[in-house]
Amino acid sequence: DKDRFIQNRIYKESEEVQKRGIIYDRNKGVLARSIKVYKLSLDAKMIEDLQAIEDLLTNNGITISSSNYESIKKNNRYIPIQSNISEQTILKIKQDIANARKETRKRIREIEKEIKLHKKDLPVKEKLLAERKKLKKDNFACIRIEGNYKRVYPEQRLAAHVIGKVNSENIGTNGIEKFCNAQLNGENIKRQKMVINNYKSVFLDSESDQDIEVSNDVTLTIDKYLQFVTEQELEKGMKKTKAKKAVAIIQNPKNGEILAMASFPNYDPGDKVGDQEYLRNCAISNSAEPGSTFKVIVLSAVLQEHLFNLSDKVNCENGSFQYAGKPITDHEKQRTITVKQVLERSSNVGTAKLAIKLGEEKFYSTLNIFI
Repeated sequence: DKDRFIQNRIYKESEEVQKRGIIYDRNKGVLARSIKVYKLSLDAKMIEDLQAIEDLLTNNGITISSSNYESIKKNNRYIPIQSNISEQTILKIKQDIANARKETRKRIREIEKEIKLHKKDLPVKEKLLAERKKLKKDNFACIRIEGNYKRVYPEQRLAAHVIGKVNSENIGTNGIEKFCNAQLNGENIKRQKMVINNYKSVFLDSESDQDIEVSNDVTLTIDKYLQFVTEQELEKGMKKTKAKKAVAIIQNPKNGEILAMASFPNYDPGDKVGDQEYLRNCAISNSAEPGSTFKVIVLSAVLQEHLFNLSDKVNCENGSFQYAGKPITDHEKQRTITVKQVLERSSNVGTAKLAIKLGEEKFYSTLNIFI
């Protein structure tokens, strides 16, 4: 039991979040990626030399706020100083601490030599012993540095509705970020570490204590250059027509790949979005009538199935017809006209009657042929 207690105290298993995968366009252009950022905090009970801490942080562009000083006075164990600190800054801070500790060790060695030289000079010896005691206290043990990942979008608003965004916990809330969330995040990594003391530990599953990073990337069919042109033209059209919303899709007709999909107004996935309506991808979430383009498909299908010929008559009900509880109307009232005239005069009522006769299954199979 004692051995097990010691093992549990020394060796601990931790679960770490993987680095979220990259979202690429079809040409491997980066649309979304995660960067390592850090937050720095202080433990007031561990502070030995506040001035040394102030100098270290100031030299690296980090300031201690007035509220932080109040927390230090209260001896708080956790005092958040700054978040979203770059890896470059953290490496500089760590290097500065290493240099300071190196100088301290050098001075301690010098003091120990001086103590030997002043064995009989008690006042000098006591002064040197006091200095050595002070230097042996770690001025930087009070600093806590924690790493995390921040999602960034290099192209900012480009293809925002397609890409989507993540919340504060790096979970996708819409778009590809949400749809492929499990793939992008993967499973958390379990790692074993050896605890040296309350403030330091070493990972045992790798040569260094650096985080293990495993990406689960997603590549889209979107072409970011076509997307850019599409969004530019769409924005111009909106301004010209003073429209409130606009959508555009560019699709490869040979294989159905979506090369560009734009919806306006858009947003920057890296910023907070106040109005949740901006997150709606109107290109796919809003329903719209397919329009007169489908009349060709209906007519092709009924002729292919020999249900009608071009001279057959269709009663267009004087421009108004009820089907499945919904009204179908014509822009120009038509009475009884030929199948050919249904297409020529773009009659909604006439086309609906042809489609009803055709049936859902045959209409769908014909549609697939056109696709």
